[in-house]
Amino acid sequence: MSGKLCLSYALPAPETWITNLKLFDELVAEFANEFLERVWDEEVIDEIHAYGLKIENGEEYYTKPAYKYFEQRKLYPDDPRWKELPSRFRRGIMEKVGRVLRSQKERKDCFYDVLPLFPDYYDSNVEDVRRRKWKAFKRIRQELIASEKYYDYNLLRQIVYQIANYYEENGELPEKYTECVRPRFKSGTFPFDVDDGRVGFGKLSKSDSGKLFQLCYRVKDGKLKLHLRVKLPVKREDGKIEWRWFEEDVEAHQKFKEMLVNRIKKPVLVRRRLKSGFHRYQFVFPFEVEDKCKSDRGENYFRFLSIDLNERKLIAAVVMDSENNQLTPPIFVKTLPEIREKILRIRKEINNISRKIGNNLDFDGRLFAERRKKWVKLNNLVDQLTHEVANVIVRIAQVFGCKYIVFEDLKSYQPPKGKGLLSWLLSMWRRGNIITVVRYKALRKGIEVKTVKAFMTSQICPHCNARGVHVKAPDRLDERDERYGFFYCPNCGHTADRDYVGALNVGRRFLLDGNGSRLEDAKPTAYKAVGSSPADRSRRGTLELVTHLLKISMRPNKIAELGLRLRFVNFDDVR
Repeated sequence: MSGKLCLSYALPAPETWITNLKLFDELVAEFANEFLERVWDEEVIDEIHAYGLKIENGEEYYTKPAYKYFEQRKLYPDDPRWKELPSRFRRGIMEKVGRVLRSQKERKDCFYDVLPLFPDYYDSNVEDVRRRKWKAFKRIRQELIASEKYYDYNLLRQIVYQIANYYEENGELPEKYTECVRPRFKSGTFPFDVDDGRVGFGKLSKSDSGKLFQLCYRVKDGKLKLHLRVKLPVKREDGKIEWRWFEEDVEAHQKFKEMLVNRIKKPVLVRRRLKSGFHRYQFVFPFEVEDKCKSDRGENYFRFLSIDLNERKLIAAVVMDSENNQLTPPIFVKTLPEIREKILRIRKEINNISRKIGNNLDFDGRLFAERRKKWVKLNNLVDQLTHEVANVIVRIAQVFGCKYIVFEDLKSYQPPKGKGLLSWLLSMWRRGNIITVVRYKALRKGIEVKTVKAFMTSQICPHCNARGVHVKAPDRLDERDERYGFFYCPNCGHTADRDYVGALNVGRRFLLDGNGSRLEDAKPTAYKAVGSSPADRSRRGTLELVTHLLKISMRPNKIAELGLRLRFVNFDDVR
């Protein structure tokens, strides 16, 4: 496993450049879409995906940039406007398009797996088109899983819906993937990493040949000074465009100073929408930091994400390693009151309708139809929540480089009676098998899912292996009851959230030789930080890292829409 963590830092562009950056953004989108239209071909998708592709330890990476493929094939347009552009701008356009084409290979394969199944599962007799698409998607997904073909949930849904849209518009199925799907660039995200400009200490290069971006930084009077220089378009009075250099000193954030001890790559220009409705342009610098916990380890070392599904919170999780060290604070994913109220409201409506049916008040069958409609709505909501929670689990496992995701075996677990909504939700999850959902999503990322016996995980102290009790609060240890949410060990005095203790013990049981081993025989757990910097060791650093993951793994506002809340417990309060 790699001993590096890949992170990024966004440096805001000077506000005085907004007009020129907007023009730059428009030119990137315009020329990128024209070039993409020119090279949009299945043969090109296959060839550029294989161009420079290397596979090591199940991980794919490219040794050659995408733009070189187009230069070798001479696929660039023979357009006078194209030739007037700066050479590195043209190269960036080709690289941007090439990366999109490389990403289409999996989508194309998914398309040809779905296409033969589509006529059998797309029912044109269903009046509601949206329901038609959804039913076809669910049936096709089940068929693919049965055939051991695992695709990302959102990717598969998009492909099925795109085929359905094409069929509805044209009355026939597409013959090729490139007929059904035609991607377009809406914004001008631009990769500067194909540029020859300098990023480093000292003065800027004197020559402007082959450059669009330069950034020099140096220490002066004990302070870090940054000088940014970018070549941007300017529209003249006659309507023509010329390219000029823009320079400005920019302030360096403390985080950016910490980055400078590592090797910095050239940035990507992105446009981000603010809450005010305006847009801000940022130069996003990718960088790597050494993962102290992974370096200098043997081949048998690995990390895993230990998950406790419980009736109090949806998810309680911790990252652990093969040496029984806890690497992160406890991570909790909970439902917000809004989503709970929505589920409770639908359940109440179903119960009221069932009561009326039981009293023989359904004279024309309308109540049966209404109850069936409510059940469909409720099941869809739970399914959607299950998939998004699964996305969160897989993404957290990804960012910490976990080899396994470990659950309790829900098939052997009976949710406690009388616990209300979340007990019922656990029962729904058991029937819907959330582990299956996480398994096929995780397999796409090269992560295995394991299960362990669900027994005594919230009752054994992870520090001393003694039997503990459940108390109302850490400062009310005399009030004890099985329903309370805190764990207390009379033997060593350890107190913690009971669900966090459960997640730790799931991981400890996984490290035992077999599921039949006694949890009391497991090695006590020790806490070690993930990295070496203060941010890595802190609760805040972990929170920022995982929150960033959720932002890139979900559609905007998806967490709020589904009522999910990610929360970290201060580790000092639970030790």
